Amino acid sequence: MKIPPKNTLKFFGYIGIVASLLVGIGEFLIHYSEAGYSGTENFHWLSQRDYSTVLTGHYLMLAGLPLYIFGYYHFYLAFRNTKKELAQLFFALGVIAFSLGGVWAGSRAILTEIVKSGNLHLINYYKAHYEVLVSILRLFIFIISILWVKLVGFGKSPYPKWMAFFNPISILGVVFLSYFVMPQIGKYLVPTAMNVTHMILFTLSLMTIKKNSVV
Repeated sequence: MKIPPKNTLKFFGYIGIVASLLVGIGEFLIHYSEAGYSGTENFHWLSQRDYSTVLTGHYLMLAGLPLYIFGYYHFYLAFRNTKKELAQLFFALGVIAFSLGGVWAGSRAILTEIVKSGNLHLINYYKAHYEVLVSILRLFIFIISILWVKLVGFGKSPYPKWMAFFNPISILGVVFLSYFVMPQIGKYLVPTAMNVTHMILFTLSLMTIKKNSVV
């Protein structure tokens, strides 16, 4: 049975929420530190993470990351009648971003063991070849955010115009800002900031999209 277009749109949006939940919980289990984040230069706070907790987080992230591709397909479906070429680019950049993010996320469990070993050579190797990936991921998210603003703010998209302000990089900035403005809340959000960002983005998308205008 063929799924109606608007239900397909919702279906992939919900998959995006599941992705952000699974990866978000997994990353939180690995990254969260009640004692704070001292020694961020060499990831020293990770030395306190429990092995079984890290392992659980590792497999949750691996399970959820591929689902982000389906979540970004939700945005492609939403934007394809606004500007198909930009919608395709938006989707492609999302796939690339979270493919790189998957490599980075998959390395976090082994990083905790490297930190516990105190091997500075391996820590520096990790920073040069793996930690750099999170910066590249954020660059892709910045470009995706420019496309979001263009499609929502200046195109005839199925979103209200004010949704242009709720682009990924803006939400991400607010999440990081929360750590300084409301640390008692922010300390739970920042360890998994990218996933909190996308949870908000997918939720707002499903709440505001004019489904009857999407074919």
